[in-house]
Amino acid sequence: MAQIAMPAVSRTADEAAEFVRAFGDFWSAPTPERFRALMHPEVHLVQPLAPEAHGIDAAVAWFTATQALLPDIRITVRRWSGTPEALFIEWTAHATFGGKPVRWDAVDRFRLEGGFASERAQKNHGVCHSAVSTDLQSFVAHRRAAKRTVFENRQRL
Repeated sequence: MAQIAMPAVSRTADEAAEFVRAFGDFWSAPTPERFRALMHPEVHLVQPLAPEAHGIDAAVAWFTATQALLPDIRITVRRWSGTPEALFIEWTAHATFGGKPVRWDAVDRFRLEGGFASERAQKNHGVCHSAVSTDLQSFVAHRRAAKRTVFENRQRL
């Protein structure tokens, strides 16, 4: 019986696989520096509940704000598929919010340039579950009220 030659793994498949490995590794111990190392200098991030981030500094600021809100956030990669032009990573996040454990599932779609994320759009499956959404809405309302109070106090001075 003749053997069928398997095609060599392409560089693009290697690039996608390496990014997924680095993405999973990053989320096991996330820091702003490690986040920056995954991103292209002109990255464009799109995510629910937050403004779009254009450029590496805005992306790192988004990540830093997310980490301040959810300091123990960890993400586990569930599966992935794609190429550097259209790479999909399905994941589950775990964190503590308002003293309660929360988890949610999402899919990120990436476009890579030279092994770095130049674009990322996130699609959530039910935006952080209802408990997180309710707590997040309460948190946002609380923050807005606190900012108004600070602003009003400054006007009185």
